Amino acid sequence: MRNKKNNDRVVINMGLIDRLISWFVRVNQILIGAAMGTMALLVGLNVICRYAFGFSLSWTEELSRFLMIAITYLGAGLALREGRLVAVEFLQDKCPNYVQFIRLFVAVIIVGFLFVLACLGYQFAMFAVEQETPVLGISAAIPYMIIPVGAAITALHLLMIIREFLDRNWFHDSEDEEDIHALEYGQE
Repeated sequence: MRNKKNNDRVVINMGLIDRLISWFVRVNQILIGAAMGTMALLVGLNVICRYAFGFSLSWTEELSRFLMIAITYLGAGLALREGRLVAVEFLQDKCPNYVQFIRLFVAVIIVGFLFVLACLGYQFAMFAVEQETPVLGISAAIPYMIIPVGAAITALHLLMIIREFLDRNWFHDSEDEEDIHALEYGQE
């Protein structure tokens, strides 16, 4: 009886972990969508101001640049989760299916790189605390923190899907799978 109770606890905990992972991915997607929407609105507003009213909002360009960087770093983890990073996919394709240790080596290199990127990015951001951005006038550490946060999020994504990464079992949408199948067999 005691063993069944422990097994139930494991199932409950795995369900909780799956919900937390799902929540993490969803929040990541929402942040990217919000950043993209905000960036599109800012660029559109600046175009309207420039051509309709004859003046430009200089702060929109700087903020849009920071948002583009944030989108890139936040999106890297989701792209890795879905097997959409070309270099990683290329390395994976060069390995036979039975050579998982090479894929594990690639995963360790990626996590190591992301760790170094996060550490150096944090140091760089802390170095820039006293500096201000040219137009917005905020501490340069704020946009620079995108680098370590994005690297940490990407590393978390990889660690959450490490088994799938090693097995090359990516999380593609079913529509994507149909498109891939059509391309492989020359169908349109």
